[in-house]
Amino acid sequence: MSIMKTAANRFKGKSLRTSDIVKKWKIVQGDKVIVTTGPDKGKVGKVFKVLRKRNLVLVSGVNITKRHLRPGQPKEDENQQYWFAEAPVHYSNVAHVHPETGKRCKVGFAFLDGKKVRIVRGTDIVIPKPDVPDRDAKIARVGPKDTPQDEVLRKTFDLKTLNPLLFASHNHKTWELDEAEAILGEE
Repeated sequence: MSIMKTAANRFKGKSLRTSDIVKKWKIVQGDKVIVTTGPDKGKVGKVFKVLRKRNLVLVSGVNITKRHLRPGQPKEDENQQYWFAEAPVHYSNVAHVHPETGKRCKVGFAFLDGKKVRIVRGTDIVIPKPDVPDRDAKIARVGPKDTPQDEVLRKTFDLKTLNPLLFASHNHKTWELDEAEAILGEE
């Protein structure tokens, strides 16, 4: 069980009123941010989860809390009683890190070559969108009942071996025999 997944899923179903939800997010998954307030002020981390319906972000290495294991919950070792996980931080308590200076900065939007990009306000420095794997993409795992890849790609039906007289038995459609002969003649 992934500890990060467990921490993020704790806040999955809860949401705010629609009037309180931020409409335009400038922080996305994979961004490097700095904490601006609270006990972790000044810490820099990477956003690994954005909870848009709650206006929260989960930042790696920031706002670490101790989570106790419940009875029956899987343990890594016999004596484990708790684990540490990142708790969410409100989006207003984090800011982008300037790509060159490493200090906090404000982000704006601009159009360059017809594309909308994020820039550092007051400059023309572009903040690129991070490469994050698609969250909906499933990882292919091969199981014992799965068909091997080479077997899937193997051609098992050949139209040339099909008897054209099979099409002739269905005389209610006159085009079938001509269609079969045309297909067999093409290949």
